[in-house]
Amino acid sequence: MTMKFTLSSNQAHVLDKFVDTNKLILMNYPTGTGKTFVSPLLVKKAWFIHKKKLKTLFISPPGLLFQVREEFLGKGFLERDIILIRSNQAKSFDFLNTRHPIIIIAETALVYHDRILDFNPELLLVDECHKFKTHSSARTKYLHSFVSRCKSIKYKVIMSGTLLTKNILDIWAQAYILDLGARLGSNYYSFKNKYTYERRDNPHCVHQTKLIYKDDAVSMLIEKLMDMMFTASIEVVLKDVVKPKEYLIKMKLNEEGSELYDRALADIKLELEELVNTRGVKVLGSNKVIDHFATKLATLRQICNGFVYRTPDAEDQTNGEADKRQVYYLKENIKMKYLEKLLHKLVIVEKRKVLVWSIYKANERCVRELCKRMGINTVMYRSSLTQSVRNSMVKRFCSTDPDSPMVFFSHPACGGTGLNLQVSNASIHLSFDYNWGTFKQSLGRNVRKGSEIHDRIDRYYFVVDKTMDEEVYKNIDNKNKFIKSFMNRLINEKEA
Repeated sequence: MTMKFTLSSNQAHVLDKFVDTNKLILMNYPTGTGKTFVSPLLVKKAWFIHKKKLKTLFISPPGLLFQVREEFLGKGFLERDIILIRSNQAKSFDFLNTRHPIIIIAETALVYHDRILDFNPELLLVDECHKFKTHSSARTKYLHSFVSRCKSIKYKVIMSGTLLTKNILDIWAQAYILDLGARLGSNYYSFKNKYTYERRDNPHCVHQTKLIYKDDAVSMLIEKLMDMMFTASIEVVLKDVVKPKEYLIKMKLNEEGSELYDRALADIKLELEELVNTRGVKVLGSNKVIDHFATKLATLRQICNGFVYRTPDAEDQTNGEADKRQVYYLKENIKMKYLEKLLHKLVIVEKRKVLVWSIYKANERCVRELCKRMGINTVMYRSSLTQSVRNSMVKRFCSTDPDSPMVFFSHPACGGTGLNLQVSNASIHLSFDYNWGTFKQSLGRNVRKGSEIHDRIDRYYFVVDKTMDEEVYKNIDNKNKFIKSFMNRLINEKEA
């Protein structure tokens, strides 16, 4: 039986260039545009060109292993040719004598990269390669060691919808996977010094530096990456998907929240002033001091989200004011108050399925109780659940059954990568952290191939006005503007 697939022009372009002209490919298309979809076709073409089943190693985030296998099976690959390897299985798996030509392995299993070398892969594919952006992380070091020592690899393909998550320095570790430093150098610090420098406004605070790009640094990087990168704007790749509308919902803390916030902020200022007066301004450059005040500032963000982490004393435990996670919940959560109104409009009135994102696990209880009180069936998707349970949750949420869940709640780092949630056309971000990558990935869960069924897609951002909550949102927004500017320049140069 002949299997037919509908490819976009961008996917077809990658497929045409693969093997024929490029042995190294960096696919940097927006989230949800079918990078994983086209991967099995790249493998199939490589096998066809070489007239044999090339040994293929596919490195994937742990939560996407089964989804990747389904993509391969859906493209006509035989089940007996494919095996999934989780981290704990890699330690005992016989890579040397395996008869499976395709191994789909969790990125966490790279800790056993010495054993994986026995497989001698000829084709390497890395999904969500932005997970390897940090040059000093263990997983990146393992993968760099693997690709530099594995001499059997003929073709490499790395894929991500968020190539940059912070600044242009993120690109070095990912490019090294492909060319072992041929384009951007083999040393991260040499690369950093070549394209950037740091400006220190306060000479006493060594950590308070601002990264400045040297003249033409972005243009030079684009020129070096042009020959192996395939990219396009989301407007082109998802031209049939309606452009999402974004709504920034600002709110103010209630009396209890304001009192707690002002008291916590005053304590931080007082402690900081006493520290500087007794030990001098140089102490602010200490890692220990920075970590201490980072924890204090995190408390301000927690108050904005309706709770405070603390160590309960005996009286609190007796009165039941703190749960086993040592979380003190405010009597009235202002964000839950706004969420109740919004869910009533979106779910109860308009019958729309909604994604709710929060970086705090403590918000799970609040959202669950709110939805239960409103009579809304909800899915609580979290990393502590087994993969089969999580897959079942996604399947239930995406079902067209009238009794299927209407709200999908998760942390952006857990449910924000790889999931296909096109059934939803509304998303709500209750809180943010400084990781732009996980935030951007979460936005792509319901704006992707298949979202053409919706005539509108809405995004709602909850921010407490004039607080740390707003400062974090501004940080994310600034990163978004810079990275979007860089990618637009890259796309324009590529098209030219």
